[in-house]
Amino acid sequence: MEEVSFEKKFFDLSPTPYLCLKVVFGADKTPIDVMIVQTNASFAAMMGERKSQFLGRSVFDTLLRNRDASDTGGNLIEVLEGKRILVKDMHSLHLDRWFRIKAFGIGDGMIGAAILDVTTEYAQEFGLTQFMNLSREMMCISDTDGRFLKVNQRFAETLGYDPSDLEGIYYMSLVASEDKERTEEAMSKMIREKEIPSFTNRYLCKDGTYRYMDWHSWVQEKYVFSSARDVTAQHEKTSELKRMANTDPLTGLYNRNYYDRHIMGLIERADLSDLPLSMISLDLDHFKNVNDTWGHAAGDEVLRETGRIMRETVRKSDIAVRIGGEEFLVILPNTDAVEALSAAQKLKESFEKFSHPTAGTVTASLGVAEKCRTESYEDW
Repeated sequence: MEEVSFEKKFFDLSPTPYLCLKVVFGADKTPIDVMIVQTNASFAAMMGERKSQFLGRSVFDTLLRNRDASDTGGNLIEVLEGKRILVKDMHSLHLDRWFRIKAFGIGDGMIGAAILDVTTEYAQEFGLTQFMNLSREMMCISDTDGRFLKVNQRFAETLGYDPSDLEGIYYMSLVASEDKERTEEAMSKMIREKEIPSFTNRYLCKDGTYRYMDWHSWVQEKYVFSSARDVTAQHEKTSELKRMANTDPLTGLYNRNYYDRHIMGLIERADLSDLPLSMISLDLDHFKNVNDTWGHAAGDEVLRETGRIMRETVRKSDIAVRIGGEEFLVILPNTDAVEALSAAQKLKESFEKFSHPTAGTVTASLGVAEKCRTESYEDW
């Protein structure tokens, strides 16, 4: 009586469909086919035929039809040599089914292969893909480790990518550097609370520009589902309205409205931190004569040049303001009277160097004051 090995019993009784395969080589020693030499009952049941029906048949003809081994030749050799396990999803056109093949070397030039029918899985994924691509919203699925798993066409196109460019990469790699810390905090909050109703950050496009994205994300098990809207136009419009509300349109300096809303906060911060705060008051000399002699168009040009000179001369931390008419202020945080006097001298020299093509040289008178902690804003 022939003794049946444990391996053969496992092979025959396993609920997983298995094949035992032999690679056929051509004259140039490259794989040209893969033949079935043994099957188990689970494979035959999955295919709806007897086990004997498959013996000696090509695995490509059986599962895939009209396919050869050329596209996996190098991989098959590595599998035979035990250097790798090959996992590949293949679509059978004549069976209209998807199979996942996990192949591994078993010695003596043979390959073992577990064959799973994943048609239902692919149908579900196809349905999800169709749904995502039909949506007018930007949609994506990522894992909780931060990698994009799937993005829809609208998401990729908005940023200028192909979906394959994004799937598998970490989404933080596309976030603007200035927004990374806020984004990481938002992601941590989402993991804790399972949802973020709204969060906006800047995302890198393929052409190197950034777009503002408003996200709605929620967590389910190990997946993060997100919809997003491109709010770049709204953000730019809001920024422009804010700029217009805070900026003098003629000189490009801050306007009186901005100054009135921020000056008391600057004073309070200086007092609390015990740091100096100084002011330069600037008035164009005899500006009425410019308007009266050369007209208001020349006067406006002088005011525009005044704004340019001040922007180019003061520090980035200083706040240059057109109070009204030809009157200007510069607020200098963390600056004492001596330093403010030096800054005023630079402004004075810049005006003296400028000559308007029509009005000629227009000078300015400047005054400097450091705020004492005991005095009021009006006294300052």
